[in-house]
Amino acid sequence: MTPSIDGRLRAWRRQRLAALWAPGFARLAAAAAAGVLAAAVLDRLFGLPLALRVGAFWAGAAALAGAAGLWLGRPLKELEAGRVLDAAAERWPECRGLLRSAWELARQEPPPGTSGALAERHIAAAETAARALPEDRLFAPRVPSALKGRLAGLACLWAAGLPLVGGPAGVARVLTPWREVPLESDLDVAPGDARVLWASRAELAAHWKAGAVGGALTLETRGADGDWDAVSWERAEGGGGSFKTGPLTEPLDYRILSRGRRSRAFRVTPVPAPRFTGLTARIQRPGGEPREVALDGVSELAALRGSWVAVRGVPDRPLERAWLEAAGLGGPAPMRPVDGGAWEAGFPLRQDGVLKVVAEAGGTREADPPSWQLRALEDRPPEASLLSPAFPVETSRRERLPVTYEVRDDHALSGAFLVYRADGGPERSLPLPGLRPGASSHLGEHAWDLSGFPDGAKVEFRVRAVDDARPERQSALSAPGYVVLTDFDAAHAEMERKWLGAEGRLAVLALAEKRMRESLAEAAALPAAEREARAGALAEQDRALSAEWEKSAAGLNELAAAMENDPYANPGMAESSRALSSAVEQLRREDLPAARQAHKAGDLPKAAERHGELADKVKRAGELLSGGREMQAMQDLWGDAQKMESAGSDLAGALSEAAKRGKPTPEEKKRLEAAMQALREQMDAMAKLIAGLPKPAEQSPAERRRKVYTVPLNDAAGTMDALEAAMARGDYAEAARLAEELTQKLRAVQGAVGKAARDMAESADQSPAKRLGELEQAWKEAAARQEAALESVAAVDEARLADKTKAQQDLLERLAAEQRKAVAEGERLGRWLPPGPLPDMRASLAELEARRIKEAPERMTRAAERLEAQARALTPKDGEPTQPAKDLAALAQTQRDAAQALKDGARDAPMSEERLGATMAAGAVQRRASGKAGELEPMVEGLEHDYGLDLNKASSELSEARKAQGEAEEALGRRDTRGARGAQERALEHLKRGAEEAGKGRERAQANAQRSSQPFGQKRGTSRPLGKGGRTGSDTGFVPMPGVQEYQPPRVIRGEVEKSLLERRPPAFDKAVDDYLKRLSQ
Repeated sequence: MTPSIDGRLRAWRRQRLAALWAPGFARLAAAAAAGVLAAAVLDRLFGLPLALRVGAFWAGAAALAGAAGLWLGRPLKELEAGRVLDAAAERWPECRGLLRSAWELARQEPPPGTSGALAERHIAAAETAARALPEDRLFAPRVPSALKGRLAGLACLWAAGLPLVGGPAGVARVLTPWREVPLESDLDVAPGDARVLWASRAELAAHWKAGAVGGALTLETRGADGDWDAVSWERAEGGGGSFKTGPLTEPLDYRILSRGRRSRAFRVTPVPAPRFTGLTARIQRPGGEPREVALDGVSELAALRGSWVAVRGVPDRPLERAWLEAAGLGGPAPMRPVDGGAWEAGFPLRQDGVLKVVAEAGGTREADPPSWQLRALEDRPPEASLLSPAFPVETSRRERLPVTYEVRDDHALSGAFLVYRADGGPERSLPLPGLRPGASSHLGEHAWDLSGFPDGAKVEFRVRAVDDARPERQSALSAPGYVVLTDFDAAHAEMERKWLGAEGRLAVLALAEKRMRESLAEAAALPAAEREARAGALAEQDRALSAEWEKSAAGLNELAAAMENDPYANPGMAESSRALSSAVEQLRREDLPAARQAHKAGDLPKAAERHGELADKVKRAGELLSGGREMQAMQDLWGDAQKMESAGSDLAGALSEAAKRGKPTPEEKKRLEAAMQALREQMDAMAKLIAGLPKPAEQSPAERRRKVYTVPLNDAAGTMDALEAAMARGDYAEAARLAEELTQKLRAVQGAVGKAARDMAESADQSPAKRLGELEQAWKEAAARQEAALESVAAVDEARLADKTKAQQDLLERLAAEQRKAVAEGERLGRWLPPGPLPDMRASLAELEARRIKEAPERMTRAAERLEAQARALTPKDGEPTQPAKDLAALAQTQRDAAQALKDGARDAPMSEERLGATMAAGAVQRRASGKAGELEPMVEGLEHDYGLDLNKASSELSEARKAQGEAEEALGRRDTRGARGAQERALEHLKRGAEEAGKGRERAQANAQRSSQPFGQKRGTSRPLGKGGRTGSDTGFVPMPGVQEYQPPRVIRGEVEKSLLERRPPAFDKAVDDYLKRLSQ
């Protein structure tokens, strides 16, 4: 064995292999570097698809494998041991002939002829020589210079091209094409995967990273159908760009594409910004009680400067953080979780500014968080407003004056008072109830008991508001109001006295008229001599009658004036008294003189008839006046019932307060007993009033129409007895309950009285509205009948006019034909024709042909005169006319005949049987219309008699209509449809005006009935403007004082206002809106 030679041989083989492979590896490296760089450049320039890159990879790998086999496999044969040992012998000559031969002898049998010992000595010598050799390398690796140049060039190309191909990522696309490099790794994509505010816009952007170079970028978004759609960049920049979406309400997926590469899908998800619900602010002002304000629906938060404001709310989702922003805080005030899942933060209010509440969750928060205007207030004095009465009034001591007021303060009120002084005396005050403790405003109403003032007193009063400022409370007074106490009861008593006096005067007058009629009737039946003897007595009776008329008219005038001055007078009865006074005055001025004229003319029967009519009318007037007293009595009863109910309500309230305290003080008990005694007296007085109401005569129509109403006064009296018993035994809780029950029963008494009074006001006994409505309807029917009659006659007359128009057209055609012949004849006469006639004849022909006759008759007459003059000039004296003279005279006669025909016009054609029948039918329709109008006369007379109404205008229109209807009937009898038509039009006009008058009468009657029932809908006392007399204008009803409900806007308006207050608006508008709403409420 040759261990030394073997060791050296292994080392020399390794050295040989390295020397042989160094050029091959260099060539392989150069080829691979060149191929990879070329592929990366092509991919960068053209964006090679994945399949092409994979194919290029395997092609390059195969080429490199082939080159490796050529450049690395072929040199392996140079590693044969003999060649290596021969190379060593050449390097070291002292080993020549030893190393290879010894190595071979050691691995095979010695050749023939060679002894074994010699072979061993040879191997041992070779081993010795091998061990003695130096350790120098036998073979050194060496790369050819040309190959080194190529490698250096490739290194330079890589150094310059690597950044251009996208760095290692670009090379990796070529070397490992199956591992696709995401496009987004080379891009800056914004916002990537993100959560944005719901309904906000997102900006999508993509750009190549620094050092990354690529082609143009394309943006794609995924639609609702799941397909990807390309979207154009709004702003393109350096191969990339940006795009702003619309308001996002659902997730948006997008991706980027470039030269076959695509990024992963990114998603922008809209999420609602976190919000607080039920935000409240608890305000603790210095020295005051805390108050809580709901921030939803308000735009301003105002509090006293220095107040501590704690804002609290519950988030709609888990929050990462939340804070408050406000002026003067020096930075955000963090909100912290508290109990109930709420968050809270507080701050001192030192200055005006804006408060914002910001919540953040998931990296999102509102771009415009909710905000409120902060106002740091100074403590201003309160305000007091007297809303009603808004003008000086006068009323009775028996009434309660409703005082409506409003008090407000910028922070809180501690009380409201009514301060007053009578006739310049000392100022007094009384607290106004109903103010809620700590309230900043209060709209209230107080029924002011005026019984403590004397009649004639003038009371000045104001409302005082007091706040709760510290250390000293502030107060303010309203504008003054004035009330004068007047004895309305005396005015009412005077009115009733005048009423009875007027009734009596009318009764006397009716009797006097009846006796005058009887005296005239008796005198009319006497012989002439005896009639003359009675003339003086009749004259004296007539003078006495005149005096009675004067007294009755004066009495009615005084009654009307007294009712005007009486606030308790029924408004409808006041209007009726004025109408009745006017009616009686009209009888005195018109009907009475007519009766006297008949008497003076000696027509005693007619005079007696006239006085009989006057007696009936005066009697009816008295009955109407007497019937009105029942209505007035019902109103007085209702007024007492109202006062009784009010007294019961006050008693119930006082007892309720006493029951709460357990036991009233002696002074309170004394007042309660006095109130109970007064209420008992009122109930007894009402029972007497009900028993004493006027009753109609038995078996009379009014008595048969009379309704029965149940007034539960006895039930109320029983409850009153129980109440007194409970008071006597000191059971104030039971007394309070019974007082409330008594109030309800007294309210039922008032309601029953009011219902009876309203029914009476609207009944036929009191109001003629129903019969006037029937009259109006009948009048309209009569007008409709008359209109139908007019239409029937108009149809006949239109047919007549059509026939006449046709005849006129035929006449014009005939005259035009004759005129053309006349013009031709004139042209034929030529020189015999004088100047002038021919132009007139031609102009007349033009008018006839145009069917517009203006000057043709005059022109024809003038032409005839000239032609006749020329004919006379051509006729010799005492001789026969020449032929031209005869022709001119004949032509002149044609012109005269045509002119006369035009003046006469076409004659009416004889009436056909058809038209005659239509005319007779129209006459029958007219007679029916006349009959319908005739039915109106008794209706008018009945209303005038039964109600004393003044229907003279309607009667006059009816008379004129009846007269015109008679003329129409006469014209139709003569077959004169034209004349009948004009009369019918006049009749229709009069009937329509009469219907209007009837309608006005009905409206007046309805209004009067409403005025009569008007007082029974009021719930407050009576008052009237100071210094205005009884009433003003045409409104004769009560003058109610507006109450709290009148100062509250209607429900619909309140709803709209509340809705509008929830809408956000600029803070600068808040004060203007508040002022407007205050003015609206006032």
